[in-house]
Amino acid sequence: MNGRAEIRHPPQTAESGRNVATQRTSNPPKPVSRLNVVDLIQFMAVPEPAREFIVEPFIRERNLVQFAARRGDGKTFINLALALAIATGSPIFGFNVRRRRRVLFAEPEMDGRELQDRIGAIQNGLPNAVEPGYFRLVCHARNPNGLFNLATPEGCDKLDANLGDAEVIFLDSKKYLCHVHDENSADGYTHFHRWLMRQRYAGRTVIMSTHMGKSANGARGSSAQEDLLDVCVQLSRTNSGGKGLLALWEFTKGRGLSAKNQESFTVELRIDGNRAEFLRGDVSHQEDERRQTMLQMSLEGFSQGEIANRIGVHRTTVSRTLNDLGLLKQLNSQHKGTTPR
Repeated sequence: MNGRAEIRHPPQTAESGRNVATQRTSNPPKPVSRLNVVDLIQFMAVPEPAREFIVEPFIRERNLVQFAARRGDGKTFINLALALAIATGSPIFGFNVRRRRRVLFAEPEMDGRELQDRIGAIQNGLPNAVEPGYFRLVCHARNPNGLFNLATPEGCDKLDANLGDAEVIFLDSKKYLCHVHDENSADGYTHFHRWLMRQRYAGRTVIMSTHMGKSANGARGSSAQEDLLDVCVQLSRTNSGGKGLLALWEFTKGRGLSAKNQESFTVELRIDGNRAEFLRGDVSHQEDERRQTMLQMSLEGFSQGEIANRIGVHRTTVSRTLNDLGLLKQLNSQHKGTTPR
């Protein structure tokens, strides 16, 4: 003995050997699910179903659409008007709604009476009435314990269980219906993005609203959140105070939309008693002034991000405007290696 404790192992028997083998085989690896890999000839031989326009020419079936605006810039009013137009088959904002669709509208924060007043005023301004079953509402006023959180599997399942025959789903707004710890990270939205893809695959259209970030360069949070989306609209209020609203409507993303169909315009809301009316307007005069401001700031050495923040538009709008003016390449070459101003 050298002073160290001797380690004794139990004798190996046939029975103990069988137990070890049983433990190794009791948890076999899970089978890997197979993907449906299709040969190109087979894929092209089976036509996919055509996507009809819901709101022509800007929203199709199976589209994922997002409206971004600052607080008080008209997100909820415009989304309610759009939802009611879709549910009634009424034209709205100068767009044609081909036929009525079944809508589910989720509104988690507004007071119930205010919501009723807004919906009533919008209904009074539309040519067609809502038929039973075509506009269903899930709101805070009827669910005081809260609605659902689409950042979790449980929240996605809860909404799925209440979709019914909805063809178009409105989420107003994403901030209160998809709670994440870090809005600037795309990781927290994994379940929400999977839920969106399932709705697209099921043939539904999802239209959501979100708050603008601290800058004017788009919606709050990571830009990767917009990768799945087909259409993104930025709303910027151009008047202040009063019951009316005048907002600039800009397309910041338009998958499948022509350049003409992505032209900016204004939406004016006029409220007369208990009747709301939406008017579409031209932005030529306002656009000329804004283009002149962008041009002057660019020549003074401001970056595109600084111009966007100062004017209150999306950065892509600044880039597109400077490119149209033929100044983008010139400014990039002038500013390369220099400090603005």
